[in-house]
Amino acid sequence: PGVTLNIESVINDNIENQLRYQELSFAIGYRCIERSDFYNQRLFEDELVLVSSLSHPRIQKQTSQAYYFKEKHAVERLNGQSSFSFPYYNNPETQEKVCYQGASLMSVLEIVSQTEMIALIPKSLAVANAPRLQLKIDSLPWLSNKLTSYLSWHESAGKDNGNLWLKEL
Repeated sequence: PGVTLNIESVINDNIENQLRYQELSFAIGYRCIERSDFYNQRLFEDELVLVSSLSHPRIQKQTSQAYYFKEKHAVERLNGQSSFSFPYYNNPETQEKVCYQGASLMSVLEIVSQTEMIALIPKSLAVANAPRLQLKIDSLPWLSNKLTSYLSWHESAGKDNGNLWLKEL
């Protein structure tokens, strides 16, 4: 319908300004932008899971947070509120376990598949990539792990034909 999509992985605390000044048309992520001049549409519900390499020598069924924090962690960049990983690693005790900060959740999955690191990942992403990357997926019974994915845009883009088309899908 005359719409061109340019998809980028953007991790920074400037997303609100980029949307406001129409440098970005919309954002898809696990963060709801709670400001009066932004709109958020729920896309789907997900949950966090623990991923590790199938060849990881120590990972068993996860039953406690203490066991989990004995391992080294791979995360998406921890550069503030726009980071997917930030809420789970926002104190010194959890941050000291982080050994790798990737530019995207896909880069985190790649590193986990090749090392003894572990990561918290949305289940839909883990399930889609586990066979190819030889990943083990475990639930996290000790963590409230429900996630909502949002499509967010600034009111200035509300009548943009591309945004209107996308929201109808």
